[in-house]
Amino acid sequence: MKGFQMGLLLLISIPLCSKGQTKQMALADLKSLLYSEKEWIKVHVAEFLLWRNCYVDEVRVEFLKEEEQFGHVPKYRIGIWRVLVQAATDEKNKQYWIDKIMAAYRNPEGEDRLHAIETLAKLQVGVVQDLPAGLESSFRLYSLWNYALGSEKKKQIVKNILIRDLVSNKLTELEMHVTSYILRYIGPLAENEYVQVKTWMQTKDLETALRSNLLATLLIAYPENQPANEQSELKKELFAMFRDAEAIPHVTMALAQKSDDNDQQIVSDMYKTMRDIKSGNYNSDFHAMTAYMVLKRGEDVK
Repeated sequence: MKGFQMGLLLLISIPLCSKGQTKQMALADLKSLLYSEKEWIKVHVAEFLLWRNCYVDEVRVEFLKEEEQFGHVPKYRIGIWRVLVQAATDEKNKQYWIDKIMAAYRNPEGEDRLHAIETLAKLQVGVVQDLPAGLESSFRLYSLWNYALGSEKKKQIVKNILIRDLVSNKLTELEMHVTSYILRYIGPLAENEYVQVKTWMQTKDLETALRSNLLATLLIAYPENQPANEQSELKKELFAMFRDAEAIPHVTMALAQKSDDNDQQIVSDMYKTMRDIKSGNYNSDFHAMTAYMVLKRGEDVK
């Protein structure tokens, strides 16, 4: 039996790694999706489980099968190895998969260098020792992110570059999306950095996808020891977009990291909506994201 039906049979064996009926449902959903989905959605689901330390052995076994079948496929193989790094049983095994990603990055003719440098940055494996020069677009941005892993000083240099380029309108729309994403990882923002980005946003008529991306970043990387009322205003603007497909990934990730008891209803509504497989707008990636959101939150959703 394959697909979602196969996943339904797994509901009887849920480990007690999270409490609450809704969280158990979300965990069951992720385990179902691990076996029913393919390629990058499968990677996302696997990572959501690993990040909550759930079904680690099952994820490893499943992705060893993926590696055996698709380990030769450029780009997707980076996602497979990324999962196997995080599911590794020991440092030697972990390094084995990291070395594969590094080899792909160091191959100047390789088709998946961009995926490799992004993944190395996500895994916090530093390979860029000098400030990147002569690179373009997303490869430059991910190389900057990797360079930022070297020290707090390097991280600040990169934040300065990213924010400077963003507010001076030097970036394409794609580059603005990537810049926002990176700033989430190398935050928190200092107060003046936060003000620069927020002020720039107020002068722009941004499309929903980019505005929600930037709002989520401002919320996730919100300056430490700053007034809560400003944070509430960010939430209000961002969460107003939660029914827009282009905003859903950003709203979901912001809720996963920054929601509180006041956000309980929106968390519940989003999860229930996104897990409705009978809906004509069903999206399994959104389903997985909202299931992770429920698991990541500190409080159970009624």
